[in-house]
Amino acid sequence: MEFIHQLGGLSYLGVFGIAMLAMVVLPFPEEVTLLSLGYLAGIGVFHWALLIPVCMAGLFVADFTIYLLARNGSKITTKAYQKMFAEKFDFLQNMNPEKLERLIIFSRFLIYFRFLAGFLAGHYKVSFKKFVSYELVSLSVYVTLFIGLGFFLRNQVERVIAGVGVVQNIILVVVFFTIAVMVFRSIKKYFLRTGK
Repeated sequence: MEFIHQLGGLSYLGVFGIAMLAMVVLPFPEEVTLLSLGYLAGIGVFHWALLIPVCMAGLFVADFTIYLLARNGSKITTKAYQKMFAEKFDFLQNMNPEKLERLIIFSRFLIYFRFLAGFLAGHYKVSFKKFVSYELVSLSVYVTLFIGLGFFLRNQVERVIAGVGVVQNIILVVVFFTIAVMVFRSIKKYFLRTGK
């Protein structure tokens, strides 16, 4: 809930920045960010018609940066690709244009493979025009889907968040009780051993 409150305090420029950094910096999938932003639009903090293009622009800038780095043979993107994908997925080495097109569009929806869209487009020297068209297709569906889910399921999101808080409190009580029992048993054993 704290994360959602922090998002609610952002301007649209801040939302752009969060969307741009979501793939690389945030410690959880960008879907969580988009769902949270959709929830905030549902309760009136943001307007969904402005939120969708702002998020799309932020995500596009992140992918375009990776595309440019890969197209220019950057060591950063090449090392990341080699470490995460090249050895594990040999089919990525020889991509025909049709498979490459599908992979660029659909990798947006796969958490682990999201990096591939920009990298492969740059690595295989896909033209700027084609890359932009693939990106716009995938981003328009992806961003609209997750912001729409957060917007229309906002009541359920509130329940899930409230439920998470209840579960956290129950876990804390159980942990505290378990520690108290362990301490009591240790003290009891100590007194039995020493005969006090």
